[in-house]
Amino acid sequence: MNHLEKRKEHLRRAAEMLAKKKAEEEAKDAAYYKKVTTGKRWMLFLVGAIFCLAIGIVATIDTFVDGETVKVPNGSFYHERLPHSKAYALVIIDNDTFTPYYKDFVSVDFESFTLTKSLLFGKAKYIEFDAHTLGDRERFIAYEWISIFEWFPYLQIMLLIPLLVFLLKRQAAWFTFMRYLCLLLIYPGSLVILYFQLV
Repeated sequence: MNHLEKRKEHLRRAAEMLAKKKAEEEAKDAAYYKKVTTGKRWMLFLVGAIFCLAIGIVATIDTFVDGETVKVPNGSFYHERLPHSKAYALVIIDNDTFTPYYKDFVSVDFESFTLTKSLLFGKAKYIEFDAHTLGDRERFIAYEWISIFEWFPYLQIMLLIPLLVFLLKRQAAWFTFMRYLCLLLIYPGSLVILYFQLV
């Protein structure tokens, strides 16, 4: 056996080892994919996806449909300019914080404040007030600071991700990444959102 034949034999064995290793890796990946997309784990993932979808629908309804509107008496709220902000003022009514644009808050009529609550959760949604701009009286709206109403439609898109992962499952790297994203961030985040809407 000459040097060239030895080289060919060595390359053939190396190719066989690589093919065997690749087949083992594919079998391992297929077994993992089957494990995470069947049985109790997958049913729990589906329950989480339906839970997120339900919260997304309720948050959308709460965003578009107003509940009770009440007049806010002058003196029952606190207002100031946000520190280090050139764009927003700060209005606090009870424990709810609102951030109207500062330019809208320059010549405000403090007797004109109303507070609108959400229909389903009954949380403070936004305030309305009159202000004079260039001699004309205008009505302005400011949503509650850091709320589901401020996050529309980003919150709803985030809450749709688990359902999309469930429907578009593939044996691919993006599926594994998105599955972990749902398990580690979106599901706990949806529980936090629900908690703060109920409290």
